[in-house]
Amino acid sequence: MRIVGIVFAISILAAGMAVAQTVESGSFQVDLSDIEGPGPELVPHTPEGTVNALMNPGFESGSLDPWTSTDWFVTNDDSNSGTYSAEVIGNFRVCQTFPAVDVSEVSSITFYSMQPEGVALQAVDLFYEGEGSDQFLDSGPGVDWTLIDVTGDLRGSGSLNQICVWGYSGGGAGPDVTRLDDVTVQVAGGVPSLPWPALMLLVAALTGLSLYFVRRQRRSAS
Repeated sequence: MRIVGIVFAISILAAGMAVAQTVESGSFQVDLSDIEGPGPELVPHTPEGTVNALMNPGFESGSLDPWTSTDWFVTNDDSNSGTYSAEVIGNFRVCQTFPAVDVSEVSSITFYSMQPEGVALQAVDLFYEGEGSDQFLDSGPGVDWTLIDVTGDLRGSGSLNQICVWGYSGGGAGPDVTRLDDVTVQVAGGVPSLPWPALMLLVAALTGLSLYFVRRQRRSAS
C-alpha cells in the first residue's frame, strides 16, 4: 500500500507540473491554460487620407532593413500578402523607428501575425519620443494569418516614434514560430517626414542637379 501511495503522489505531482506551463512574450509570463486564444476576426480597413509611417512594412524588399532585430529574419515560406514575411523562433522582438508623429495624427496601428503552434500570445511595444514606452498584450494571433489591431493601446498624448512586435517561447513541443507581415502605422495629414539618411541623399541629389544646370548655363554664356 505504501508503494501504491508513493506512485499516486508522484502521478499527482507530475500532473500538476504538466498543467503549470508558462509561456513568455516580451516581459509577460502567462500560464498556457489561461490564454484565451485569438480574438474575433477583424475586417481590414485603411482610413482615407492616411499614409503608412513605416518603410518596408511587408518585408517585400527581401530584407529586414529598416527593421532591426538580431533574431528575426525574412522568409518567403509564407506571407499574408506579397512574397515575404518576417519570422522568429522564440521570445524576441523586431522594431522599426520612424519620424515622431503626434498620437492625435495616428489613425490606426495594425499588423498581420500567425503562430502555427496555436499559442496566441504576442506582446507589442510602443515607444514615445523622450517619454519611454508601453508594453502590452492584446488578443494573440491564430494558426493562420490574423489581423491584430493595437490602436486602442495608444497613449492619450505624446509623439509615437517606434513599434516593436514580439515572438514567444514555451508553447509546446514544436518550434515557437511567429510570423509577421503588413505592419501599418497609419498617419493622417499627408506623407510623413523622410528619415534623415534619405533626406540627406535627396538634398545631395538636388544640390548636384542645381550645380549641373549652373555650369551648363555658364558654358552656354561663354
